[in-house]
Amino acid sequence: SLGVNAAFSECSWCDTPETFKKSLIICIAGSANPIYLTGG
Repeated sequence: SLGVNAAFSECSWCDTPETFKKSLIICIAGSANPIYLTGG
């Protein structure tokens, strides 16, 4: 699994504190489940 820094780097579009946590979760979930990121 990816670390926090790695996950954030993967999602460089997450540039606001408001969306950071949410997008980070998505990135981590996506690293474990690529189908989730691609919309299944």
